Amino acid sequence: MNNLDYMKRRFLAAFIDSVFVGAVCILLHIPWKILPLPGIVFQALSIMTFLCGGLIILLKDGPYTLGILDGQSPGKQQMRLRVTKLDGKTPADWKDSVARNLPLALPYFWSSGLVILQMLPIPGFINWFIMLIAGLGGMIAVTAVVAYESWMIYKDPENRRWGDHKAVTRVVEE
Repeated sequence: MNNLDYMKRRFLAAFIDSVFVGAVCILLHIPWKILPLPGIVFQALSIMTFLCGGLIILLKDGPYTLGILDGQSPGKQQMRLRVTKLDGKTPADWKDSVARNLPLALPYFWSSGLVILQMLPIPGFINWFIMLIAGLGGMIAVTAVVAYESWMIYKDPENRRWGDHKAVTRVVEE
């Protein structure tokens, strides 16, 4: 398979994983949105939802995820890709999954931080301004990280992204 086809499969796998995590977060959040909960309880549940999404991202490439996937996120399973140690044979472990996916999980953790920030007793305009700066800063940071990760896959001779270099892993075809 040529490099362009491989990259397309990697990006499609990432898209499938993003949709999967988003769907899980929405399904977790719907009951809390429908129930007549006090604001502080709703915000606490929102924080837990974002943290859950980040945790799923961190652990998605670990061994025996959900008892179904072995070193494969749902997207990688559909695209017939697998995360391994650098040798290309030894399966990635939980530590590898966390190390390689931390940059991708940060938006979820940042979002939970924004909800916490919103809960602080800060006067209206000041709170709005802080949230605007923190939200824009987070959006710029996430865009930069995703762009850098994508560029690394394209630039690297072994198609390893930043997270793969940190975790000493690679994505191989099945």
